[in-house]
Amino acid sequence: MSSRLLIVATAALLPFTVRAGEMPKQGSETYTNVWVLTSGSMMKVGEGSVQTFTLDGIDTNDEGGLFDKLGGHCLGIYGMVAKKEFARVVCVKTDKDGDQIFEDATSTGGSSGKTVLTGGTGKYAGITGDDDYTFQIIKSPTGTPLFLTTTHVRWKLP
Repeated sequence: MSSRLLIVATAALLPFTVRAGEMPKQGSETYTNVWVLTSGSMMKVGEGSVQTFTLDGIDTNDEGGLFDKLGGHCLGIYGMVAKKEFARVVCVKTDKDGDQIFEDATSTGGSSGKTVLTGGTGKYAGITGDDDYTFQIIKSPTGTPLFLTTTHVRWKLP
């Protein structure tokens, strides 16, 4: 009787095992990222300034998902000119297999913004979507700014 129960249990779990290897074609999820400012340069513009910078970070999602354990590298520009704040950041995120997702983020001030998914490679080829993000700046013991970001993304694969 116990071997029959084992066979039934194994048969019941088989579809879940097969599905675990398949990637969904669309979805939405919320994930966390910690970005570290790795370099920057500033230029005064009248009463304001413009800064270029690079960030490195990692996406984590306690529930798993497409945006879990992706390493990211970004190039950006931030400025305050004529009392108007702006930011533009372009990122590449890479998974453990080397496949990548490309992002283009904008912000017009404050601690939030929007990102557009502009493509990818490998399993992410043709990805589209967008997200809304919020962040807070946390200083490390050395004074380096760290950006703790919460993102809600909506994505679709061809």
